[in-house]
Amino acid sequence: MGQLILTLIPFLLLIFWAWMFSDMMKNENLPPCFITFTNGNDPRFDWTVVFIFLNIFTAMFYYANEYRNRKR
Repeated sequence: MGQLILTLIPFLLLIFWAWMFSDMMKNENLPPCFITFTNGNDPRFDWTVVFIFLNIFTAMFYYANEYRNRKR
């Protein structure tokens, strides 16, 4: 049972990361990222780089600050 839980947790985190990354790529009103590589000129590039390097932590940050609070 413990092995199943240890296998399931990373899988669920990967699914969450993919869901937030997919939503970020579709978001037309993406704000400037908290880490910038383009001086705020291309927020999608900045967010993409941060998503790749910080993985699940950026996905959680995006969920907490953008996904839940955007106007639909």
